[in-house]
Amino acid sequence: MAKFVLDGIDYPFDTDHLTNREVIQLEKATGASIGYLVDSFNANGGTGRDAFFWLACRRLGEHIEYAELEYNYAALRFIPDTTPTPEPGEGTAPEQPEPTGAPHSGALRNTGNA
Repeated sequence: MAKFVLDGIDYPFDTDHLTNREVIQLEKATGASIGYLVDSFNANGGTGRDAFFWLACRRLGEHIEYAELEYNYAALRFIPDTTPTPEPGEGTAPEQPEPTGAPHSGALRNTGNA
């Protein structure tokens, strides 16, 4: 599973799982659409990175307000999932191509709701 790492603490983040409630929370907290946040995250932009790190914190039970989120930006790392993807035909659907221009293999899928 992918994860954020800050000050030696791992914040697991499943890039393949985003609930409707989380989308609403992200859009409400940031004032941006989920499409924009996904694109920003995939381009290593600050807004997307902050939004999904905030969500990873919430998933671990750290319910900080988005406006209160503050950390050393250079210290936060995102480590994509390096688990090999099973070959097509091994009981899984064929792998989808990586979004164009994604800076890391942990890219989120854009829902098209920019």
